[in-house]
Amino acid sequence: MDKKTIKVLLVDDDANLRATLCDVLKIKGFVPVSVQTGSAALALVDQGDIDTALIDLRLEDMPGLELLRLIKQHSPDTECILLTGYASQDSAIQAINLGAYSYYQKPFNIDQLILSIRHAGERRAAGKALAESETHYRGLFEESPISLWEEDFSAVKRRLDGLRKRGVKDFRAYLKSHPNVVKECAELVRILEVNKTTLELYHAGSKEDLLKNLSTVLCDESYEQYREELVFIAEGRTRFFWEGINQALDGRRLDVSIFWSAAPGYESDLSKVIVSIVDITERKRAEEELRKLSRAVEQSPDSIVITDPEGTIEYVNPNFTRLTGYSLDEVIGTKPSILKSGHTTPKEYKRMWDTILSGNDWRGEFLNKKKDGGLYWESATISPMTNPAGKITHFLAIKEDITDKKEAEESRRDAELRYRALFEQAHDAIFILDLETPFPQEERRARACGNQRGTGAGRSRPPAAYPKCGT
Repeated sequence: MDKKTIKVLLVDDDANLRATLCDVLKIKGFVPVSVQTGSAALALVDQGDIDTALIDLRLEDMPGLELLRLIKQHSPDTECILLTGYASQDSAIQAINLGAYSYYQKPFNIDQLILSIRHAGERRAAGKALAESETHYRGLFEESPISLWEEDFSAVKRRLDGLRKRGVKDFRAYLKSHPNVVKECAELVRILEVNKTTLELYHAGSKEDLLKNLSTVLCDESYEQYREELVFIAEGRTRFFWEGINQALDGRRLDVSIFWSAAPGYESDLSKVIVSIVDITERKRAEEELRKLSRAVEQSPDSIVITDPEGTIEYVNPNFTRLTGYSLDEVIGTKPSILKSGHTTPKEYKRMWDTILSGNDWRGEFLNKKKDGGLYWESATISPMTNPAGKITHFLAIKEDITDKKEAEESRRDAELRYRALFEQAHDAIFILDLETPFPQEERRARACGNQRGTGAGRSRPPAAYPKCGT
């Protein structure tokens, strides 16, 4: 603190002493203010900005010790120095007990007094800065959007140190075989403070409500992670991170990310530890959904290809590599055109690109070529993937191998063509009949007589046209 900023209040009923001291203080760079009575001094203190008060032990309207008490009551951070010509050991002790910074007997050494004023002003400045810092810290602590806990782990550290003295070396194995010690250590932790976000996260109505139900927060699944926390402490760590399970007071399961750190200056005894907790329940749920989707894609019987907006392959699933014969490393960074057989026309490719670049799905068939040169048919659906702003970031192709289906259709067409050729070129009459429709009596007779002039396929003839057989 710059000495020019130190404002000194001089309270004395001796006008000559006040004038002399004020002159000296101005020369030394201080800002002096002098009054004769305790009530006037108290009024100035109430206005603020008094760094140090020099108080005569005997004043007109009140004892100097009483003024000291009132100043400390009204402005605890104002430093006070007692000046008196009637010193006694009892008054000096009373002054110190009331919070006086120093005590001088008249006549005093002016240089020593100036040094005390400067040190007192600096101490006030440091105390004020510390108080502001503490207020700032408390504000940040209380309003933080992250759950914050201020905890005392000193008893836990003493317990673990005691186990070490008894010969425990492998704390992980020891704590695993002694779960009662884990629970005991959990009960030794003292919760000093929690912030508002903590109460909201754990659905607690108050700090007392939370502390009363800590056994709910530390559910059975929590103790396994807490055991690892104790191992870290036993290893001498003062900062570590882990993920685990907690439970809110309303029974909700919470996946949490925990950062544990000893506060500066408390690393040796862990009497002040800051624990920050982030709710990662939604993240864990999203990760599980992503794992499910990934397994579905990996195990899909269809070929799945993901490309960037320019068509460069970024991902293919295992079925793609099995079908095409290309390995993952061979296709990543290439274009799907490596599968071209020359069957699909440029016009059809253009139609496909126009469709997906406009944000629509394209469906069609390709005759593609494998790595070994073999051909195969696939039915493909290609869809654009967009970001929240609607910009296309990737293309997704889901492709089904329809080679067997195509070959079956081709075989059926060949059979139909062969059958039709035989039908059309036959010299004998061939009928296609509906067996569910009864024949007229004459038709049955004609068939029984072996009539060779029957109607052709698809034509009808009156029953009278058929000759009768027999008598």
